[in-house]
Amino acid sequence: IAFAIGAHDAEHGDVQVAKKRLLASMRSIDRSAPLDVQIVAHALLGKVLAQTGDPAGAASEYARVKAAYRDPAALIKGLDEAGKADGERRLGRVLAAVGEAEFFAAEQKRKEAERIRFPEYKGSGRRDDVERHIATRVMAWMKQKQPAIEAAEKSYLAIEAIQPVPPPAWMIAAGSRVGQMWGRFVAEFRAAPIPKEWLQHGPSPYGDLSWDEIRAAYYERIDLVSEPYRKRAKAAYEACLRYSVKYQFFDEHSRSCEVWLSKTYGAEYRSEERRVG
Repeated sequence: IAFAIGAHDAEHGDVQVAKKRLLASMRSIDRSAPLDVQIVAHALLGKVLAQTGDPAGAASEYARVKAAYRDPAALIKGLDEAGKADGERRLGRVLAAVGEAEFFAAEQKRKEAERIRFPEYKGSGRRDDVERHIATRVMAWMKQKQPAIEAAEKSYLAIEAIQPVPPPAWMIAAGSRVGQMWGRFVAEFRAAPIPKEWLQHGPSPYGDLSWDEIRAAYYERIDLVSEPYRKRAKAAYEACLRYSVKYQFFDEHSRSCEVWLSKTYGAEYRSEERRVG
């Protein structure tokens, strides 16, 4: 009953009231409620704490969710004894709570990766100065940023390992986030500065090449180097879309996956927006 009241407050947007009720009730819930209710209650409290500006408290609650689900088989066996329909419903809520906990942990790693900012260029714009900036600061940024993204990606992929089945909504959200990270990495890499003189139009002093051709060749090379990262973004977005279709679950995350694929690989994917047009 205590959990139900807190859940009702949270669902109706009264997060401060829900926080107060849940904090006051958690000891009783942990002592007397079935394990599945405990898991869902801690996930709800984690969500409420995150919404009210307490990420450390939220992390603690979500860690308790994951720890409580260390023996899925035992929990499932207990739920089966409650009856098939009720057991499946309760298991679905538990899986969603565990998925939410894993997603929260991955989000913290994503934020750590995002704090590694692309180095701003403040030089003269001369070719040698630009090349020095790319060879030093931009390359150092890449070497730091890539492993940070990979660490976050690994954390998101932990959702896929949830047993007996990963929760579709959180799998879709994870695919969207991983795709966004790699897609942004490619975009930032492409944003590396070019020499000021390359911004001109018309003939250049380099043989028969125009300035436009020089810029095009440069970006073609950049795209070639960054293509492996673009493919990682594509794979993540495709996984997101695949789960969305398989489970017939559509939300803003699945929509972002469809939009990116249609814009980046238009010959293979067409968004609903483009089909209508």
